[in-house]
Amino acid sequence: MGRGNLTIQAERIPHEASGQDRWLHREIGAGSYLRTVVLPSTLQEDQAGASHEHGVLTLRIPKAEKAKPRRIPVTVGS
Repeated sequence: MGRGNLTIQAERIPHEASGQDRWLHREIGAGSYLRTVVLPSTLQEDQAGASHEHGVLTLRIPKAEKAKPRRIPVTVGS
């Protein structure tokens, strides 16, 4: 992960059909994938984490403390 950018690269290897496999239609093809996403500057990139389960990649990048909402007390009247 570069400064302000997140690059995800993956490769899907074709599944060879065995004698019992039969497909009517396959929507996800084999090949290489590369995506780059520009991240907002309000993230803590050094705290990033990722997991991969059941074909789903999940990324968690927390917001910086300065980017989180704050409560500001307001006094009414004098």
